[in-house]
Parts: sequence; structure tokens; C-alpha cells
Amino acid sequence: MINENKAKLRYSSVPPLDHQAEQIKKALAKKFNNPNLELEIVHDPKVGGGFIVSYGNFEYDWSDEGRTRQLKELIELTKKRQNTSAENLVSIIRDRVNNFDLKAEGKEVGRTIWVGDGIANVVGIDHAFYGEIVRFEDGTKGMVQDIRDDHIGVILFGGDEGIRQGSR
Repeated sequence: MINENKAKLRYSSVPPLDHQAEQIKKALAKKFNNPNLELEIVHDPKVGGGFIVSYGNFEYDWSDEGRTRQLKELIELTKKRQNTSAENLVSIIRDRVNNFDLKAEGKEVGRTIWVGDGIANVVGIDHAFYGEIVRFEDGTKGMVQDIRDDHIGVILFGGDEGIRQGSR
């Protein structure tokens, strides 16, 4: 069961300083309108650099992997939007990398409760909308096609071999 007053900050190598933890706690309390919010700080070697803050079904990923994923997504988007030669594309991507700005965007994180036949049922994504693209922890993408009170149905754009019950 999720404690509605407790957020969790996971880090792998360097814990946040007291004033940094307090700033994160205040920002979360303000964003979620919860002045009683507590911040639990946990050492987690799986984070792999940086930190990840979780609160309810929201997650803010400032891990090395999360920041790399943001940059990769920006480059992929640039490649799709630009109809240009390979030489110009390298220049455009170099400019995007040089001017890359990390965003402190949160995302809703759900859990798979059932998967099979190219469909996954997911709980915990309370603000999904029809047609929204979701990404599973193994990298598989899918599209929200069914929104119910207790879960969403996602049609997978690839195999479901890497997705199991409990997958994020």
C-alpha cells in the first residue's frame, strides 16, 4: 500500500545534501498540495548515478539512464522531423546536443497486471488518454486503446516477451 504522505528519493552513489533534500521535499509538497509530505532517502545501487524521486504513481527520473533517455528521445524526434541530408542531420543533432536542456518532468508510472496476445492491462496511470503512447521498462512501446475505471488496455507495438506481471 502506498503511503500518501511519503515520497521516496533513490540514489546510487551520493546522497543529497540536507538542503537539497529539503528543496525537493518542498517542491513535491507544493506540486501535490500536500504540506505533510515526508521524503524518504534510500540508497539504491540500481539507480546507476543521479537520483529518482517517486511519489504515488508519479516518478521524476534524474538518473544517468533517465537523462540519457531524454537526450536520445530528442535526437530521435529531430531525425523524424528533419527531412535533410545525412551531413546536415549530423550538424542539427550536434546543435541539439550542445543546447540540450534537461527537463524536470514527471511521468506517471503504472504496473502491468496482465499481458498476452499483444495487449497489456496496466494500473496506476490515472491520467492516460486514448491514443497515448506508453513505454514499458523493457523499451516496448504501445498505444492506449481502452480506458476503464480500474485499468487501461495497451496495444503493444512489439512482442510482449519482455513484459511480465508487475513490469513498469
